[in-house]
Amino acid sequence: MMFANHILMKNGADGIVFGFLNPDGTLRVDWTKQMVELIHSYGKEAVFHRAIDCAEDIDGGIEQLIELKVDRVLTSGGMNTAWEGREVIARLQKNYGDKIEILPGAGITASNAAWCREQMGVDQMHAAIHRTAYDVSCQHNTAIYFGGCIYPPEDRYKIADSAAIAEFYQEANK
Repeated sequence: MMFANHILMKNGADGIVFGFLNPDGTLRVDWTKQMVELIHSYGKEAVFHRAIDCAEDIDGGIEQLIELKVDRVLTSGGMNTAWEGREVIARLQKNYGDKIEILPGAGITASNAAWCREQMGVDQMHAAIHRTAYDVSCQHNTAIYFGGCIYPPEDRYKIADSAAIAEFYQEANK
């Protein structure tokens, strides 16, 4: 695991998003510590992902992440979407936002970004802003599935949608 992360860091990654929990829902401190030390040794950002939302105790987990010097934590407040977890996210931001960046994510769109920024008190948000693109070179024989995968079809993929990103930015900063 760590070898692959060295390769990412050496080749210009801005940081790594990761998340380690034990089977009982507590933070896997030893692995988290190793990962943070590796990432920080390259002067990059250590971001704990939504595994925190599965933690037995989100607050306790955040406190441990702060102790381990994690830079940012991606969270939906322990719910399926940031909107559903908005009260928890706002509380996390209020209680810990000066020690670790709280990054709400999951279900944030252009239509709710401004509300999230204002009500949760955050400066940044995570959003999946993409569209489906099609590989026309595969259109001549759609019965072929290269990896044995039938869904999603291999003639399409997700790409960043610059127009949607601009709309999101504009709406979030109203």
